[in-house]
Amino acid sequence: MEFSLAQKLIRFRRFCEEIESGGQFVDFDRVLTQYVPKYGQQAEFRIDGDEVSLIIPGFEHTARVAKDPATGTAYFFAEVPTTHVLNDSETQPRKIEWDHVWELARDFVERPVHEPSNCRLVESGRGICRLLQFDGQHKTSAQILLGRGVVPVKIYVNPDVQMIRELVIQIQQGIKKRPLSTSATLAKLDEIVRLKLDKYRAAAGSRRTERSFINSLKPEERRQMEARYLASLYSAILDDPSNKLTPYLKKTKKPSGNLPTTDNAVVTRVLREMVCREMLDEDIDAPRYVRDDEAANVLLVLNRITGRMLEGKWDQKYRHTALPLEMRRAQNFFYKGVMAWWAGILKEAVALRLQVPTHERSRVFLRRLEQDQRAMVLELVDELASWPIWSTEDAELRRRFRANTEKDVREALGQQYNEFTLIKGSRGT
Repeated sequence: MEFSLAQKLIRFRRFCEEIESGGQFVDFDRVLTQYVPKYGQQAEFRIDGDEVSLIIPGFEHTARVAKDPATGTAYFFAEVPTTHVLNDSETQPRKIEWDHVWELARDFVERPVHEPSNCRLVESGRGICRLLQFDGQHKTSAQILLGRGVVPVKIYVNPDVQMIRELVIQIQQGIKKRPLSTSATLAKLDEIVRLKLDKYRAAAGSRRTERSFINSLKPEERRQMEARYLASLYSAILDDPSNKLTPYLKKTKKPSGNLPTTDNAVVTRVLREMVCREMLDEDIDAPRYVRDDEAANVLLVLNRITGRMLEGKWDQKYRHTALPLEMRRAQNFFYKGVMAWWAGILKEAVALRLQVPTHERSRVFLRRLEQDQRAMVLELVDELASWPIWSTEDAELRRRFRANTEKDVREALGQQYNEFTLIKGSRGT
């Protein structure tokens, strides 16, 4: 790879990662804004019989108009300046993935662009139109990075919007391409679930949702698939590279050393409490899917707990019976029944602080948190980790901890330690 191209690709990667680090995603609009000066311009067009002329200052292209035999939609091929290509956000919600753009850019240096991108010509005034690109955004982004000011496109003339939406789904899912959904969480679903979801088509005029996906299956398959879907959501959080808790978890199917708890315990006692177990009615192909927000919020909690209870405090090589104070606090904190107990308290405290209605308590973390709300969640976790009860040496209380049932822990601590004392302590009152 030439040094100049490598520089461009590295800068593009940094551009994408900087935006994503702020909890946003890079779509085609952002690429055009960043890399194409004066982008978003309209064009003039003229149709005369079976010919169409596309007129742009300093550029005019005339082509034969053809008709699609299946739908009767008129289309033509043209090379269009990138200044006049717009993102079709109405029909194509995908984000831009920098690694895919890299692959295409390196390929286009040596080989032809093997198929044009797709646009729809939408009339915005008499003889004036916008060219909205609904497929091939990665391909066009790669050509833009290579400094190409003109890109080949197939242009549909005033097509039916619903037909284009259905075409987008077919292009992205009927053909092996990147998944349509922009969700990083759904990209981590296990292979069986992902294949089923990719094949699923919503009815015309409807959107794809978790609930409609499950309901599209045979009745005898639904319960098993729903359980598998949820298990994949838990795994996506547990296996996330940013999850700081993972190194402290015993693998239930592999021999492990001296660690405070297991991956299965965290799933059954914490993640099952914090992750919404209902199948959602939200559009899974939306530009920002709520499951990604949910995963980010749960990881926020897990990472803060790890920092307060384990990092620099838990010694995996320690082999003596009597634990030092910090390890004893972590041991008490991570008993199974105790985890189930504090996970419920923490979720309820967050719900109260966010003023989540009672009927939506299963969806507490299923939302985008603003910076002050994230800070509030961290304050609650800090207060939870600071409770003196984790230092206890009381034999009866520790027996209840080791019983591994939430009921035992709640009966022992519920009156003194609950969501209300957690909120009060986090506010310093």
